[in-house]
Amino acid sequence: MEFINTKPTVIESKNPTPLKLTSAPEIIFEDVGFQYPGGDTWSLRHLNMTFVPGQKIGLVGNNGAGKTTLVKLLCRIYDPTEGRILVNGVDLRDIATAEWWSYLGIMFQDYASYDFVTKDAIAIGRPDAQTNLTHVKEAAEISQAHTFIEEWPNSYNQQLGVEFGGKEPSKGQRQKLSIAKIIYRNAFVMILDEPTASVDAESEAKIFDSLENLSKDTTAILISHDFSTILQCNHIFVLEHGKLIEEGSHKELMKKKGKEKGVYAELYNLQASRFKK
Repeated sequence: MEFINTKPTVIESKNPTPLKLTSAPEIIFEDVGFQYPGGDTWSLRHLNMTFVPGQKIGLVGNNGAGKTTLVKLLCRIYDPTEGRILVNGVDLRDIATAEWWSYLGIMFQDYASYDFVTKDAIAIGRPDAQTNLTHVKEAAEISQAHTFIEEWPNSYNQQLGVEFGGKEPSKGQRQKLSIAKIIYRNAFVMILDEPTASVDAESEAKIFDSLENLSKDTTAILISHDFSTILQCNHIFVLEHGKLIEEGSHKELMKKKGKEKGVYAELYNLQASRFKK
């Protein structure tokens, strides 16, 4: 009963402002700070960031830097404790949550996996529309799932899950199917949190090469500890202890030398050094 009686932390606007997006929006974090309910420490503080429409954006930082909290605010799971998030100039708190969520495509590390028929397990990325098999296959090709799906006895009509007498995908195959589901969703804002953690290196490279060709109507936000994927982003934000400490392209961040040598360059060189031994 305590759970059932819990009051929502997000309060819906009585007169929401409709966005009616037709392409990726500009998103601005304006002096955003956040404390989790009941907490007395700041998970984020004085955050000022601009997500340019259509860019591939990287979020970098050690564990506890605030990356996941930032995403929760962007998805409006929580509202900022201070400051505001603007979407095309409109405060996110003034937008109907259901409308905002309709523009998002999100894949967290603990992604959901569904034991449906394969084509439906991908098409559930857009549950409000009829399944389009052509788009399903295009999404599977981008996620590198098409190859193993074609090897299955019933291809895209293959039932998944041993509990239902179907095929049991490996962990890496399930991750590729989940990436295909997000690609199929064709969202204006795509958020990928360590999306290829269980994928082999060759497939990972092909997936990110394919993501380079995403529509300009999509903003992709990538959270990863693998700098070989992050360096392909147009713009990179570096977080530390809940604060934005650096931003720029990979080349711009790597140019910092000597006393100006940044956290990004240090982390990148540390990871790169392991491959030089």
